[in-house]
Amino acid sequence: MLLPDYNLNFFLSGNMGRAGAEEEKLVKELQCRLCSCHGNYVRDAKRWANLVSQKDNQVRYFMLDSGAFTAWKSGHLVKIDDLIRIYSEVMALVDLSKVKVFLISLDVIPGSPGKTASAEEVQDAIRESDVNFNILSKEFGDIVVPVYHQNESQARMLEICSMADYICASPRNDLPEWTRVRWSEEVHDKLPAGKRTHGLATTGVQMMSRVPWWSVDSAAWLFSGAMGKVDVLDENYNWVSLNISVESPDRFNQGKHYDNGDKNIKAKIEERAAFHDISVDLLRTDHMARKLLNGLEIIEWLKRFKFEPKPIQETLFEL
Repeated sequence: MLLPDYNLNFFLSGNMGRAGAEEEKLVKELQCRLCSCHGNYVRDAKRWANLVSQKDNQVRYFMLDSGAFTAWKSGHLVKIDDLIRIYSEVMALVDLSKVKVFLISLDVIPGSPGKTASAEEVQDAIRESDVNFNILSKEFGDIVVPVYHQNESQARMLEICSMADYICASPRNDLPEWTRVRWSEEVHDKLPAGKRTHGLATTGVQMMSRVPWWSVDSAAWLFSGAMGKVDVLDENYNWVSLNISVESPDRFNQGKHYDNGDKNIKAKIEERAAFHDISVDLLRTDHMARKLLNGLEIIEWLKRFKFEPKPIQETLFEL
């Protein structure tokens, strides 16, 4: 089967919560999947390595993340030798003749949660990150993707670009979205020719519409489903969201829930659920059904997504 080329490679990330028919259905539709290789998530990554390799499944790109940020938030470090072992174990389960694998490099995050890193800590982290990239590249070759952060200089961006043709760019999460978008636009304006980028935490509509990412990833589809919401497309391919879980406290708030919300949104949820052959009753009671619907709707959205670049007006590299 000849797969369509989307304008953006959208990696669905995160752990669905349990294995089941929902994953089997999703893997027949999506083209890009990202899994973390940190802690208990390794088991999920191995399961998906098998899933993406099965006959008739549509995944063409499979990305593995070191879990460095997750570990950093909990005060731990990912050791390079452990990561090499885990990456190797997961990759051994993938049919590499069918699926292209990317490995996000082990970047060292300076400072600690809630504490701004000093200039010296930032430079130490950059040096350690480069050592890790070199070790991983020696082990796995050119499938290793280095990471460039917003708190680093333009010169550092060019260093990262000299390491690989495909790089991750990570805007700061503590800045307003318009600032993150503008920084990302400028990064792409200054990229050397032929470089591709993967945006970390960059799935806002403005971010994806204005910045020419080659790929992005998001776990928002999972979080939304876990919190009782479904995210579906309206007739204009815009997103509408509504709580639908029978356990959601919003069922008592007028206009906030499927039971008391806008009748047009309710009808749209019913229409999109029927399109994907998912019952509304199941959406109301099962988080896995909500996650599946959210993921399938992202795939439908990608079929219509068009990149619309905007002009860059001022520099933000100093932020």
